[in-house]
Amino acid sequence: MTSNGLLELAQALTRRGEAYAMVTVVRVTAPTSAYVGAQAIVRGDGTLEGWIGGGCAKDVVVAAAREAIAAGEPKLIRISNERLQAEVGVEEHPMSCASNGTIELFIHPQSARSVLCVLGTTPAADEARFLADRLGIRLADAPDEVPVVLVATQGHGDEDALERAFARTDAHTRDQRRAARSPAGSRRAGRGREDAHRDRTRRNGRRACGVT
Repeated sequence: MTSNGLLELAQALTRRGEAYAMVTVVRVTAPTSAYVGAQAIVRGDGTLEGWIGGGCAKDVVVAAAREAIAAGEPKLIRISNERLQAEVGVEEHPMSCASNGTIELFIHPQSARSVLCVLGTTPAADEARFLADRLGIRLADAPDEVPVVLVATQGHGDEDALERAFARTDAHTRDQRRAARSPAGSRRAGRGREDAHRDRTRRNGRRACGVT
């Protein structure tokens, strides 16, 4: 997958509210098929998209990424069989390949719950961005990239800002409708209708028996 493809995937996952981790190779020692700057996205279910080296590193990276997603904290990992001096903040893992190369990777988890777009150039908007930064909430420039939009225009471009925010809501609604039309969504909707029908039947039965 290309860099643009990974970026588009990251934006799509954010819009859907799905947590993921961006993994970047930051250092390598030959022999290894990985290269500095190689990137991949690991989803919460362990699916990996992109390239961070061969199968020798994949299982370790996926497991470490899922831990980072669960904890909400970034981590630096090293996959190697070399006897290197332990470094604070570096998580060590053995290399399973006989080649005995070394790969270091930075894992940055992204939670959709901690992404915010603030619209406006007012003091209130600046304060909101400052507080978000202090709380570790990631800020996005465009409302279509996030699940939460804060409009803090205070009379300066209110209509334009609201239109941008509502356009994002419309796109989210379309995604939900597409999901509902999928086979899995149809099954969930069918179960919901069946449950509602059973509830109505029980209520009607209780009324007929004089039970409230």
